[in-house]
Amino acid sequence: MTKTATRMLRLMDRAVTEWTLPVIGREKGRVLRRLLLKHQPRRGIEVGSLFGYSAILVAGHLPRGGRLTCVEQNPYLAKFVEYNAATAGLGQRVKVVVGDALRVLPLLRGPVDFLLIDAKKEDYLDYLRAVEPRLVKGALIVADNTGMFRRDVKAYLDHVRAGGHYQSREHDFGFDKHLFETTEILRKPVAGIIAGYHVLPYILVGPQEAKPASSVEIRGKIKVSPRLVLAPGRAGQTYGDLFKESELMDEALIARVFSFAYSNRHQVTLESEDLKIQRWDRNPQAQVERALDELAQREVINTGVILAPNVRFYPVSLDRFITEILDQEFKP
Repeated sequence: MTKTATRMLRLMDRAVTEWTLPVIGREKGRVLRRLLLKHQPRRGIEVGSLFGYSAILVAGHLPRGGRLTCVEQNPYLAKFVEYNAATAGLGQRVKVVVGDALRVLPLLRGPVDFLLIDAKKEDYLDYLRAVEPRLVKGALIVADNTGMFRRDVKAYLDHVRAGGHYQSREHDFGFDKHLFETTEILRKPVAGIIAGYHVLPYILVGPQEAKPASSVEIRGKIKVSPRLVLAPGRAGQTYGDLFKESELMDEALIARVFSFAYSNRHQVTLESEDLKIQRWDRNPQAQVERALDELAQREVINTGVILAPNVRFYPVSLDRFITEILDQEFKP
């Protein structure tokens, strides 16, 4: 790792703290660094690059002549990856390909001895299968967030842990689970998701990392897209069975079940959009109370309020929010 690349990672660590962006970070980075130094891969692929943090970390630890191909679906973020890698002095080692990984990966050529997966959790197994024909013996595969999103990546985990083709080891960093469990859902939408809203606004509040007595507020929307249309009986359930309502649900109805990426268990897809991030001098509890008062005065009933322990990893707290709502709606 060059001094320039090391300085870039330190700068990006500070930036993601200010911008509350989830990246692999220092703790996971230390584990990834040890694995790279041990296995010495030369031809790697990264699926999901955000703005290049892990690309710099990986490329900086490849041996001389090593190459890393980053597949990033968002063209705007892909430009960040290219720029940051070049600034870190690793432009010759990093190639960025823009596009849907499920379409791009089968088109890539050559042997692969390193694969880092950190994109759509429900597609982890498909990413791996797209690269498997080109994996060399002893290839290193790293899949991020398999603990926190265990249900979403279940098919992937079953694949790598069965059949004897892979040796699988899980690194438990603990903080994902801790963040999930310590997130407080202070307000839920009145009608829920399945029964009610196509767009679910939320207000998430947590402490500033550098100034815990001050707060960060994130306002956004979760877009609910219809994915599946079911007619009664075809899936073995009536709508009364599905929604646990035997009196009001006419089993002759044809209705939509909405899908969110958070959980394969409920067969549902989640998109977050329209993020607005603000910093306040008041403490998180005071800011939460201010948000609750605002919603009460405006008589808003469809907006959730979340108190997060660490806003840098706000997607984990959003997952808790969605989990509670859907578990409640699908509970037996």
